[in-house]
Amino acid sequence: MRLVTVGVGAAASPRYAPAGLLVARRGVRVMLDGGPGAEPAGRLDAWLVTDERAELSSQLRRLAAQRGLRPHAGSFLRGELRIDVHPVVHTSHSTFGYQIQAPEGTVVWAPEFFEFPHWADGTGLLFAEAAGWERPIRFAGGIGGHLHVPAVAEAPAATGSAGWCSPTSAGPPSGRSTGGSGPPSGSSPGTARCSGSRAGDSRPRRRGREHGMANKQDPLGAYRGKRDLTRTPEPSAGRKRRGRGRPRFVVHQHDATTLHYDFRLEAAGVLKSWAVPKGPSTNPRDKRLAMPTEDHPLDYVDFEGLIPKGQYGAGPVIVWDAGTYRSLTEEDGKPVPVERAVQDGHVAVWLEGRKLTGGYALTRIGKGKRERWLLVKMADEEADDRRKPVKSQPESVVSGRTVEEVAAEAEAGEGRRG
Repeated sequence: MRLVTVGVGAAASPRYAPAGLLVARRGVRVMLDGGPGAEPAGRLDAWLVTDERAELSSQLRRLAAQRGLRPHAGSFLRGELRIDVHPVVHTSHSTFGYQIQAPEGTVVWAPEFFEFPHWADGTGLLFAEAAGWERPIRFAGGIGGHLHVPAVAEAPAATGSAGWCSPTSAGPPSGRSTGGSGPPSGSSPGTARCSGSRAGDSRPRRRGREHGMANKQDPLGAYRGKRDLTRTPEPSAGRKRRGRGRPRFVVHQHDATTLHYDFRLEAAGVLKSWAVPKGPSTNPRDKRLAMPTEDHPLDYVDFEGLIPKGQYGAGPVIVWDAGTYRSLTEEDGKPVPVERAVQDGHVAVWLEGRKLTGGYALTRIGKGKRERWLLVKMADEEADDRRKPVKSQPESVVSGRTVEEVAAEAEAGEGRRG
């Protein structure tokens, strides 16, 4: 599958052409969005759009008609290439994004949205617009808008995507916008911004910190490298645990770009960590996607607070559950250390928490592009398909607060200081 981005610059650029994506696979060619100055050469099998009421719709219809096509929002299936249409939150009328699937991988085209689309969780490559640098851009009248650059950039890590690319603006919005601001000094608003994958290539590249896996010399190097520890209240790396008690586990609820859960196990002097978009379940039938993230320091086990805007993972964090665990992973009847079990791709543990108890298994199901794991409750006496702790028990086991209350208290404190 070949992906070719078309369109250059933002709407204010003299070289502006509306962003689009040409999907080509084994003679099948489908255009997504684009428009005047951004139409591909050669024949097309379909021309799909994310907004049938965009300002450039009439011009795009004329271009498509020259090829005997009608641009529309809809799905497409031809051979092993499947393109599914999904709704997104962007403006007052219906707008959409596309999930592109082929044996080579899954790609999402969702250039404009105000809320991250959960149907894009775990994709191989996400094309998404990033508009505004310090805060989201809201359309006048409260009818939607665009997420800002940091929010879009953090979404893939939080939801399991291997990488993201901001193609360019797909066209100026109808109506005035409010909020947002220009890029930092020295940045170009007309340059596509990509992370974790090659633009126009469905094969995500491996980067030094792509999987959050630290090296043996500095197991917390990735953790420190992503944070300005002089500006975030998160614990710095350094202190070692005293005593020899049972190893600990913690599940953080983290409302960053999207609400998700971070499942962490103490092992080898750090917290081995996975981001779980839907959170843990007590039902053995539920298979929860879990994406490995960077190792965290042991002091993070009881961290709660608000990570400030502009910092990695900005948003409120609570200790949703915590306790101790014992490893159930064995090989030839002998226990396997958790750190080695992680390397081998299968970790089984017995949790003794406030909300989660019993056996849980983490199993790696995908290597290469970016590791994907599944977190599954084992079928034991602690399993319960009726309990929904993620919904029924949203509060912290440490402070009793919810993430909303943590955010509100932090904002109130800022107001008093101001």
